[in-house]
Amino acid sequence: MEFQLFIEGLINEGNVSINGKLSTFEPRDFEEVRQLLFAYYEEDILELPYTAPAWSEKAAIWAAKYFFQAVQFTVLRDEGKEVIEQHLKPFPLEIRAEEIYSADLILRNLPFLFDLVKGLAPGDFLVKNLMELAKDWPYSSVGIKLEGEVNDNTILSHPSLRQVYIDRIIEKKDNSRINKRTGSFLLETTGEYLSTFWPQYEAKQN
Repeated sequence: MEFQLFIEGLINEGNVSINGKLSTFEPRDFEEVRQLLFAYYEEDILELPYTAPAWSEKAAIWAAKYFFQAVQFTVLRDEGKEVIEQHLKPFPLEIRAEEIYSADLILRNLPFLFDLVKGLAPGDFLVKNLMELAKDWPYSSVGIKLEGEVNDNTILSHPSLRQVYIDRIIEKKDNSRINKRTGSFLLETTGEYLSTFWPQYEAKQN
């Protein structure tokens, strides 16, 4: 029930509450959350440009559980690296367009959580874990400065994901996401108004 209420609050209000201990899960918990996420997916795709990626139940459920437990670890500061690694495991399957979008229903909140955790304890293992998550899911982590090359090929190859991704980069002014391909699509989106949307971008490129 706590898992369901957490996801429901995150989706509907952007607010969450948790108990002060790690939760256990029952099969019913995942079924209830699956229904919530699929309903959210059907609503959210109406706002997407072009054709939305298909639904991936496994990615959506994985992301919901991961995010839920990451928030718990934000409060449970005494848990060590081993416990965090045991619970916060990477997605075990191939990450395609449908996985990227379905996971994003929850992981789009990752930048807010990352800023919170980094502010509380910038050097601890949870921050490092969330940074790895951000690298694996760049579509959802715009606004988190990533070091090194960003693997955004799948995102940029899908028209719907690509447009939302470019819009997020512009909104967040995330210079870490700029490469030859994203720069080209950014110019395509903004045209002569780039300096209006992002004055610092022009200065960075000159």
